[in-house]
Amino acid sequence: MADEEGVVRRWTCAGVTAGGVLAARQLHARPLLQAQMLEEWLNHYRRLAQQTRGPFPPRLHTADFSSDADTDDE
Repeated sequence: MADEEGVVRRWTCAGVTAGGVLAARQLHARPLLQAQMLEEWLNHYRRLAQQTRGPFPPRLHTADFSSDADTDDE
């Protein structure tokens, strides 16, 4: 691909936001097969994120810890 900028200009409308962030919008709709493949890929990574993160933060088992050096036998 020798003309990357030409390809980007042909398929997107790009600009810079007031905050200085580059933003682009796709001009033409994706072909159906490409849209399906993209959605499957995104769903796969969404599932991975849910599995590693879970709906709740991890819990600490406070029963295993003591605030002082005393044991329960004392």
